[in-house]
Amino acid sequence: MGKTIYDKVKLKPLILEAIRMGNSLQKICKQEGMPDISTVMLWVDEDKVYAEQYAHAREIRADKLFEEILLIADSKPDDKMVDKD
Repeated sequence: MGKTIYDKVKLKPLILEAIRMGNSLQKICKQEGMPDISTVMLWVDEDKVYAEQYAHAREIRADKLFEEILLIADSKPDDKMVDKD
């Protein structure tokens, strides 16, 4: 089986945006047309600028998840949370 060539210029920012929106890399990479996690990690290892962008995207995701946790913790027991999922 041959090696798949991915359009890094197109996919790198899409992956970062998906991470910033709260998605895990595992979930992102399971989507059709996305590379394997190992490929993304290779891009991170090979590209210092992308590594910094990737780390920043993960920080944003962590902040977003933390805010959601606080919202849940501050809600009353009878409150109901509804999201798009």
